[in-house]
Amino acid sequence: MNEEAIKLYELEEIIDKYNLLFEFKNNKEIEEWFNSLNELQKKNFLNIDIDPEKGIKFRSILINKDLLNKEDCIERLRAIESIDNAEGWEHLFDYLVTKDFLDSPKYFQDIEMLKKCDDAKYPLWIIGKKEFIDSPYHDIDFEKLVSIDCNENYRYFAVQENIAIVAGNKDSINSIHHEEDIDTIIRCGFESIQTNHSFPKSIGYLAVNPVSLKDKYHRENMEILANNYDSDICGYLYRIMINEQAINNQNYREVVYDIVNNKDNVKFCYLLCAYLVGFDEADRGTNIYNHTSCLDLRLRYESNQEIFNIIGEKYNVIDVEEAPLKELPEKRNKKERILKPFRIFKK
Repeated sequence: MNEEAIKLYELEEIIDKYNLLFEFKNNKEIEEWFNSLNELQKKNFLNIDIDPEKGIKFRSILINKDLLNKEDCIERLRAIESIDNAEGWEHLFDYLVTKDFLDSPKYFQDIEMLKKCDDAKYPLWIIGKKEFIDSPYHDIDFEKLVSIDCNENYRYFAVQENIAIVAGNKDSINSIHHEEDIDTIIRCGFESIQTNHSFPKSIGYLAVNPVSLKDKYHRENMEILANNYDSDICGYLYRIMINEQAINNQNYREVVYDIVNNKDNVKFCYLLCAYLVGFDEADRGTNIYNHTSCLDLRLRYESNQEIFNIIGEKYNVIDVEEAPLKELPEKRNKKERILKPFRIFKK
């Protein structure tokens, strides 16, 4: 049997051993793939020797050309095989063979750190991301991530997710708030944050918002938002805190504090939010349970007249009845009248 025939025989053995046929359309595609490898890649592939039961679960990485092109490919595979806290998340092992992570000098160090976690889902999710790999906070952020005790309460997975998002976010990494924001997320816990695929309104989202990160009140806003996450005003606060026009308004902080101090008056808070960011953004910040009443307020342009008197007096705005709230100026001379072509509030 010549050398080529031996290689083909060994190839078939590896393919069968790890059920790799499922990664290809047919035998011809397998042969074409193998022939496209360089000598180092072929050698590494034919020398794969890990537990088949484990290897089958992450078989896609066994044919990763970047991994196969590493001199220490077999050692890396053994390190991956040693991960025993990723049951059900083996599809995330693809992040262990991204080119950026394979080129990282901390490859083996990070895998060892990942293994300390109760559940490897979010460490796997972030481990291959270039921004995280290159971050000056990489080591300390990773340690914080894997240190979260998810056995105490399953909702701590939300804390892990938020840490992972912030740890890999370029805007946060480049800001002065990065470390403190992650510590705030950990301290406040799952009661003040939300998961990645929900409508944004919590500190996890604020911590990666480029507008908020440039705001001198960012740290104070993180605390305010965390303390009011379960209230009806949380969405209003968030829409204001990420809006550059609102942040530049001279009444910005007064409005934020007024919303917090009047949290039980949802309609008033809705209108204060609309004053800074407009009705569309205020609608986005409205809790679904209050949406009907606030939508009615917007459509009918009517509410408690006393509320508008408060707004007009507090912010020196005249003729509140006749001005679309989203277009109210920051300040008006009391002798100057606001002229509008239509009325938005009924008398």
